[in-house]
Amino acid sequence: MEISSYIFKILVLGKAKAGKTSLVTRFSTSRFSNVYSPTLGLNLVSKIINVDERSITLSIWDTGGSWDYEKLTYFYFKGSSGAIIVLDQNDEKAVKNLDQYISDIEAQCSHIPLIIAINKSDLDPRFDREQLEEIIDRWRGHWRKSIEVIDCSSKTGENVVEIFTNVTTEILEEVIEEEKFDVDEYI
Repeated sequence: MEISSYIFKILVLGKAKAGKTSLVTRFSTSRFSNVYSPTLGLNLVSKIINVDERSITLSIWDTGGSWDYEKLTYFYFKGSSGAIIVLDQNDEKAVKNLDQYISDIEAQCSHIPLIIAINKSDLDPRFDREQLEEIIDRWRGHWRKSIEVIDCSSKTGENVVEIFTNVTTEILEEVIEEEKFDVDEYI
């Protein structure tokens, strides 16, 4: 059994049917299912990955996206190291709640590394990409960590690993910088 150097909590948010669970499942098992099964509250997944020659355990918190569970997600924010907001590019209204998701992350977790995963890239886009960019540019103006947008497909696997690797790399860089600061303080 491999021992991890670090454990990072990754919060996965988005509307119902955006493909959050499919994204997490594709990443953790390399599988995809066409059968839709809503997440009831929370789905916890753990996976060990290697980044910069370090073994890291990701504790992935895949949250339910239906309105019934949306209020519960605030309880899941605490201790998050990074977040992934999943948007369905085939949903014309997908961008509508992006401001709220980012605002909630800011309120509950401060400024953590954030990936906007534009899921279902294997389908024709139906939402306003320009509106998406406007929202993200506005947030980038004062967000202290990175906000990255990555097109992906849980179905084909396109960019799925990159999403989790990129958010982990951002978190790791921050942790290493903090460790360096802590050591320098005592020298």
